[in-house]
Amino acid sequence: MQHDNCLHKVHAQGNDFILIPQKLQQAFNCPERIRWLANRRFGIGCDQVFFIDIDEQQTQWYCKIFNQDGSSARFCLNGIYATACFIQKRYPHITQWSIHTDHQVYQADTQKKPSIQIPNTHTLQAKKVDQYLEIPHLEAHYVQVSNEHLLIDQKHTHGISLLQLGSQLQNHPDFPDGINVSFYHYTDENTIYLTTYERGSGLTYSCGSAGLATAILHWQTHNTEKQWTIKHPGGCSFYQQQTNSITMHGQYYYV
Repeated sequence: MQHDNCLHKVHAQGNDFILIPQKLQQAFNCPERIRWLANRRFGIGCDQVFFIDIDEQQTQWYCKIFNQDGSSARFCLNGIYATACFIQKRYPHITQWSIHTDHQVYQADTQKKPSIQIPNTHTLQAKKVDQYLEIPHLEAHYVQVSNEHLLIDQKHTHGISLLQLGSQLQNHPDFPDGINVSFYHYTDENTIYLTTYERGSGLTYSCGSAGLATAILHWQTHNTEKQWTIKHPGGCSFYQQQTNSITMHGQYYYV
């Protein structure tokens, strides 16, 4: 990999990441060092840390993902997208990549504007939030997209703090690994506004897997729509339904 002796910082929709190539991973391979690196006061600062290992010959790359608090993350779609954009700049002659995490394999098309192809392997069900907390009549939808998400319609959240709700649910026995919690607001023209409390990072400018979960939820009730625009505080991401998968693209910046 070019520049494989450097750390790289990138972001997508305001969600920022540090990419660590294989040669440097041993130096940061413990939760304490990841927390130090991700700390915004004493380290470089980021939402997630990615260990990446690129195999140019096999046109595939591997990643391990860590949250700001040093815990392991199953999935981070914004980070995978930003990494795909970063790799496109260094290997412009390769236009199709296979992406391997510990839990799933994805595909990246980098021929023009990079996009990520996500398999349709999700779980969706409605849940009452009052079974976890004493908040009567608050309904959430649970969506599993490698990461677990609770999605709550913003029109039912008057007087409820996303920060407080998200923090409380991290300690609930039904979610031993934590849970991502989002408030959404549907508008017309295929657009949804989304704010997210992310497991391991807290309130975040955006969350790609929360956007994916929200798009999946709204395809259940708007099944004629093919594409959703998800507006996070940090920017927009776009999800399009294919025959056997969903593609995602967004914005990317190399810092």
